[in-house]
Amino acid sequence: MDASISALCGSLSEVLTHADDSSRALSDALSRRAIPLESATNAFLQGLDRRVEAAGADLARLESMAFGTVSVEELLGHFREVHNIVSRHADAIESRLVFFGYVAPGESHPACTHPLQTWGTLMSPGMGSWEGQARSSGLPGSTSTTTMNCILPLLRY
Repeated sequence: MDASISALCGSLSEVLTHADDSSRALSDALSRRAIPLESATNAFLQGLDRRVEAAGADLARLESMAFGTVSVEELLGHFREVHNIVSRHADAIESRLVFFGYVAPGESHPACTHPLQTWGTLMSPGMGSWEGQARSSGLPGSTSTTTMNCILPLLRY
C-alpha cells in the first residue's frame, strides 16, 4: 500500500511540476511586450517603396532609351548595346556549362565539315523536303540525320 501511495505522490508531483512550468511560461508570454504591428508593416512598406523607386528609375531609363530617341539609328544603337550585353552573358553561361559536358550549338558536328556549305546547298531554291534536300546535297555522308545535325546549330542564330 505504501508503494502505491508513493507512486501516486510521484505521479502527482510530475503533473503539478508540468502545470507549474506551463503556467509560468504562459505568464511570461503574456507579460512580454508585444511587437507593434505598425512597425512591422511600416518596415515592409518602406522596403517595398525602395523597390518601387529602383524599378521606377530603371523604367525611366528604358523609356528615355526607347521613346526619347532622336532617330531610328540611335534606337538601333541601343538595341545593339543590349544585344551585346545579352551575348556576353550567354557566352559566359555557355563557357561555364562546358565544364559539365555541354557542347555549344555553334561548334561543328564531327560528321559535318562545312556547315555553311551544307546550309547554302539545303536552302537553294527548288528543293523539296528536308530529307530530299539532304540526299541531293552531294556531301560525303549526307543523310538527313547528318545534315540536320550540321544545320540545327545554325538555325539558333
